Amino acid sequence: SGNVDVPRHAGIVSAFIFLLATGVYGTVVGNRTDEFLQAATSGVGFAITDVQMAGQKQTSEIEILTALGLNGRTSLVGFNTSRARDQLTALPWIKSAEITKMYPDGLAIKIEERKPFAIWQHDEELSLIEEDGTLIVPFAHQEFSSLPLLTGVGAEREARLLVPAIAAIPELKSRVKAQMLVAGRRWDIRLDNGVTVQLPAGDPAEALKGLA
Repeated sequence: SGNVDVPRHAGIVSAFIFLLATGVYGTVVGNRTDEFLQAATSGVGFAITDVQMAGQKQTSEIEILTALGLNGRTSLVGFNTSRARDQLTALPWIKSAEITKMYPDGLAIKIEERKPFAIWQHDEELSLIEEDGTLIVPFAHQEFSSLPLLTGVGAEREARLLVPAIAAIPELKSRVKAQMLVAGRRWDIRLDNGVTVQLPAGDPAEALKGLA
């Protein structure tokens, strides 16, 4: 009959709903949901501004924040803690990490760092290694200069018996300057007076006691 009342601002509201629906559809189809959540929530009080860290010593706070991509505008709502753990454990010193969200704007990060066990010389390089032989970083930290020096192919994997056996004999430990794996099966140890001691194959504990 022609008696149609169009609500005021209906055109503007309809356009807004259409653009919003188009944006949500494009976000889902383009697999950009996380980015959408970040943008939508960071400006309303959910931006991460409080980061509490514990356990890190060799890894700086700046390295951790950079690895996580935190820039003061990152939203806690869309923050992916699983991906963040992977980003942190990709750093050389970090062995594991626990990340907890603390709403509305905080993160609690607990770090477990790798423990240097020895210095391994391979080719012309010196590296810090863990007890299982995992390489950590190139040796450039004087605070670790007192760690045992290992040489030889495979020495980083075979030292877990020798190093504790020497450490158990203080009067011998203070005189050992290097430990060399020979042919992948036995060890030579170099003493501070230049003498090289050839240990038998197998568990070196008894031979070291005799040497002491």
